[in-house]
Amino acid sequence: MKRFKMLLGMGILLAASMALATRAEAQPSVPNFINFQGQLDSAGAPIPDGTHSVNFSIWTLRPLGGGTSLWNEDATPTTSGGLFTHPLGSVTSLPATLFATNDSLFLQIRVGPEVLDPRTALTSVGYARRVQSINRATGGTIYGDVDIQSNLTVSDSVGIGTTSPFDRLHIQGNSPYIRLFDTGVIGSASGLRLIHGSGTSIWSLGTSLAGATGSFSIRDDAAAAARLHIHTDGNVGIGTTSPAGRLGILNDAGFEIYGQGASAATPLNIFSESNMFLLAGTGRSLFFGSNNVNQQMALENGNVGIGTTGPTARLHLSNTDAAGAGLKLTNPTPITGKTWHLNSGDDGKFKIAQSGVLDALTILPSSGNVGIGTTSPGEKLEVAGNVKIGNATIRSGTGSPEGAVTGNVGNLFLRTDGGAGTTLYVKESGNGTNTGWAAK
Repeated sequence: MKRFKMLLGMGILLAASMALATRAEAQPSVPNFINFQGQLDSAGAPIPDGTHSVNFSIWTLRPLGGGTSLWNEDATPTTSGGLFTHPLGSVTSLPATLFATNDSLFLQIRVGPEVLDPRTALTSVGYARRVQSINRATGGTIYGDVDIQSNLTVSDSVGIGTTSPFDRLHIQGNSPYIRLFDTGVIGSASGLRLIHGSGTSIWSLGTSLAGATGSFSIRDDAAAAARLHIHTDGNVGIGTTSPAGRLGILNDAGFEIYGQGASAATPLNIFSESNMFLLAGTGRSLFFGSNNVNQQMALENGNVGIGTTGPTARLHLSNTDAAGAGLKLTNPTPITGKTWHLNSGDDGKFKIAQSGVLDALTILPSSGNVGIGTTSPGEKLEVAGNVKIGNATIRSGTGSPEGAVTGNVGNLFLRTDGGAGTTLYVKESGNGTNTGWAAK
């Protein structure tokens, strides 16, 4: 009866399970063999040297007659002193999934018609389960957890939950969260650091980078400043790590909220379903502007200034061009001739005018003369036209009004070219007629 001794079995397939070598490097193939060495003897003495027929097969169970055969090959190793060496897989390739999907496998050996009993368990050779380096390995799949105790360098994209990553790190799944958990001192910082290739731009995103413990910040590491900070109470700070309200902005040079869109007509809308407050600090003013011009409207100590930054009345209008400062009143749907202006021009005159019509009322500076229908009144009150008091109308002109001027009883006519007894006329009869005028 022949006897068999297995001296050495070495498995190296596991080395092919990870690919960390760069694609630019040449990729030598990993030998798909298990180096096997054994000894055949008969009655305690080595069998004669020569070639012998041996069948090798791998099974899922140890006992003969049980399990499933996953691989087998016929070989003709040559013995010397009963010893022989044979690389398993050199005749029939070992399946790539053989060791990936089976925890326990057993080698069966048949020499001629005789099957050696029992089957021999395939075990890891020393250090096969703790490979120091997997350099130049390529392809394959890792099953189960991986514990990396030192640095991990990946020269290409990494996919978690996907085999086709679109970016350097691509995470895909029902809840693709990234968890960064600091096991060190409570309050120490943790997060992501983004560094430009030049090293001049370094940004960090994480917790406890600045401000209160547990807060979130986007930090400019090059300037050692938190640019955006979310406090644990929900307040957001820009330029500050201690926002006093839902949004706190700190900048010694001031700050701007700028609405920018593809069209110049793109609006910036600020809406509140409740009261809205815009407040300036003690002794400070609140300014508004348009057309890229600041400080066109000011609020200071309750006074409103339009065109001035230092209003001295509840409403203070100012303008530096020839049109002067004015107030325009119009209907919601403008009608021709129904728009009015209250205006103070560069000539110092105060005017009430109607668009498209001569100034209706003018008050001169210094003298205070009031003109109606004229912009240059020579008296305290000058009217260019008729004056009506109650039902009586006062007119002026040249020549006698008799037969020329229509009026009602009680009307007066002042004749500017009259003489004694022909300067003042009173309408004594005939409403709506041009007769009945009497000289006084």
